[in-house]
Amino acid sequence: MRVHLSASSIEQDERREFDISVPEGSTNLATLLWGRGHLPPRPLCAGIGHCGLCRVRFLSSPPAPTPRERDMLDQEEISSGLRLACCHDAENSMELSIPPLPGEYLPPEEKAPLPGTPEKTLPVWLAVDLGTTSLVWEALDEAGNVLAEGRQLNPQMGAGTDVMARLAAASTESGAAFMRDSVRNALAGIISGLTSQNMQVRELCLAANPAMTLLALGLDSSGLRSAPYTLNFHGDEYVNLPGFPPLWIPPLPAPFVGGDLSAGLCAVLHSGHRLPLLLADMGTNGEFALLRAGKPPLLASVPLGPALEGIGLRCGGMAGEGAATAFHASPSGLVPHVIGNTRPHHICGAGYLSLIRLLLSLGLLDADGHFHPENRTPHPLAFLRARLAASLDSEEGEPVLRLPDGLFLAASDVENLLKVKAAFSLAVESLLAAADLTAVDLEEIMLAGALGVHAPLEALGRLGFLLPLSESKTRAAGNTSLQGAAFLLRGHDGIGPDALRAELSDLCRNAQALPLAESPSFHEQYVRHMRFDQPVLPRP
Repeated sequence: MRVHLSASSIEQDERREFDISVPEGSTNLATLLWGRGHLPPRPLCAGIGHCGLCRVRFLSSPPAPTPRERDMLDQEEISSGLRLACCHDAENSMELSIPPLPGEYLPPEEKAPLPGTPEKTLPVWLAVDLGTTSLVWEALDEAGNVLAEGRQLNPQMGAGTDVMARLAAASTESGAAFMRDSVRNALAGIISGLTSQNMQVRELCLAANPAMTLLALGLDSSGLRSAPYTLNFHGDEYVNLPGFPPLWIPPLPAPFVGGDLSAGLCAVLHSGHRLPLLLADMGTNGEFALLRAGKPPLLASVPLGPALEGIGLRCGGMAGEGAATAFHASPSGLVPHVIGNTRPHHICGAGYLSLIRLLLSLGLLDADGHFHPENRTPHPLAFLRARLAASLDSEEGEPVLRLPDGLFLAASDVENLLKVKAAFSLAVESLLAAADLTAVDLEEIMLAGALGVHAPLEALGRLGFLLPLSESKTRAAGNTSLQGAAFLLRGHDGIGPDALRAELSDLCRNAQALPLAESPSFHEQYVRHMRFDQPVLPRP
């Protein structure tokens, strides 16, 4: 197969070409291109044909378009040979080009550093938050000051957007090798970049959920693929990776509660917060910890999927240039708030939550997530509701609400976010019930992860993510995983890293994890939470 990779920046005006050998048997084209590391990672929707980010243009005879492609692409695009790679199997006879995404930049080839007199080498410590979607890092000096930082997609993204897809991909020897090597190569690239700036990495701390940790370290992850889930590596120790400085892994308290949450616990416990406190790390995998004075932590985890990152949603995408982050009503209609000085081209997770909250308030959506264009209930913004109702369309039987600037909201996207809400609110309710507490008893609720920077608190309260009377206690906590990893490397507020690690080790050793998904009543409770409002508590 011949692949042409077109640059998207005027600074990188070239076209690269390379060949890929297609293995015997049926191989999905998107999996071959992105899932095995042949191309820089993109936040793909794992082959369900919703994101449109795996677009390729056939230079040879294109395959016949599928129904999904006729839904996602217009006739001009189809006629030009544009297709979705996830909809087709790879063949050696194919020749295709990879069009760039808006704002995507292909880095230039590696070049040798310019000769010169090296300056004094500065020792640094590298804190890394390896999320299912993103890899975020900070380089710290001896005093804990941030000297450099960066963010990139987790290079495993092409193999799937969620934890279970990665674990499935790692079930083969070649898949496990790609999962391991792609992360290690990314870390090596970060270290190399720091070295070129005369910084020498003395030590790393890698905070990640258990699956990402095992895959990056090349350890056996089979215990996480099916119930009953088991974890044979619990972190809280140094790991020796050939060619790397010493690598410390925070405690992994439970099969799906990992070093990202435990590092986050270190951050919140040493940042002046009050107990009882609920820490919710809202990423692809939702991890929760309820902290109480003098009692062991209660932990829980639920699969949330990548919807809060905007991934897998039909008009969704990650927060960045051109992302709609919120919506508000105005006399002229529905107005999106957009990152950057540009027109919106997708909606991020926070934007979806804001939009759904607004549509619920207008009566255009009901609590079950269904569109109701015929709603005649009096409303101050009835004119806007009527205008939006008139824009309700249908694609292959699925209701789609057309919005300004080419944005849209599909019924399937509403359903995906409703599932996230149900899993989240069920976890919070279960933790409080296990501790014999109510929302009134909590002093603080800290939101980290995908919504940890700009959490739309009003929307989260209206949609039922938060229990009654808890919205005023809720705070956006930022990236607590990365902050905790930094503390565990260089200490904080006069407490050294060894003391912080010992404290965290004791805390996690005594923690109690709730097996929510293994409960016989899990499905019944989950369905009870499938509404955009606070759930009705079950009768005792």
